[in-house]
Amino acid sequence: MWLFLQGAIFSKTGTIDDRTVILSPPKPIQRGWYRCDLKFHTDIISYLYKTYNQYGVILLNGQDTVFYTMDGDTSDTYTLSTVGKFSTKLQPKHDQGGQSQNRIARLREESITEYLKKINERALKYYLTEQYELNIKGLILVGTGLKKDQLRLHLDDRLNKVLLGIITRDSVQCSDILPLCTTKTPGVFELFESYVSNNPDMLCFGERDTIDRLKEARLRYVVHNIVDAAELARLAAECDSVGCTLVYSPPISKYGILCGILWYIDGYVDEDST
Repeated sequence: MWLFLQGAIFSKTGTIDDRTVILSPPKPIQRGWYRCDLKFHTDIISYLYKTYNQYGVILLNGQDTVFYTMDGDTSDTYTLSTVGKFSTKLQPKHDQGGQSQNRIARLREESITEYLKKINERALKYYLTEQYELNIKGLILVGTGLKKDQLRLHLDDRLNKVLLGIITRDSVQCSDILPLCTTKTPGVFELFESYVSNNPDMLCFGERDTIDRLKEARLRYVVHNIVDAAELARLAAECDSVGCTLVYSPPISKYGILCGILWYIDGYVDEDST
């Protein structure tokens, strides 16, 4: 869609100069608008040319959710700001058996689903402008349980398109977030691909090789595209036990559903880790 700014300029000598300016904005136009006036009303289209350099971070910790924005590109210059938070009371687990066990389990699943939908609604509130444009360059989900992984199934398409990764942590750590979202430090998948070309010995491919290296505590990152909740729970527990960062990255599927980046190989230390 195009923007047309058309008008007549009257000179001091009385001549008329008709001018037409045609613009192709970088973002989709949300509505049509026609106005005759003595000036061009560019204020109503300024949002089409506005850029945002901040990132969104959502921390899911039990029944509490915190929404952040992060600016900056190094650990010395970044600022992490809380833009919202809320809590909910989920249906507790029922492990005693009996006739009510299935009913309570179903109620718990329903309450979790509603909780995740509310998180999505809040995320749209915090990360969309009044013109329904994203005000973040990327989104990162952080948490210890499975809810962070389930949340992406309930996220609005606009948020899913800028989802950079899912990190297993109980708090927002700069060292985890910055590699995913800064331009100066490559993202984890970009780092993986750089090793594919330059130093493949720093990588492991496939579930068997990755799990073996993980048990040896030699992995810096485990990169995955796993959707099974139970499998994710087991993997998250193994990563947490050895201090490895678990990162969700759909593009990794071109190399396998589960891959890893090592801290080191024999006789070689990764410069990015020092």
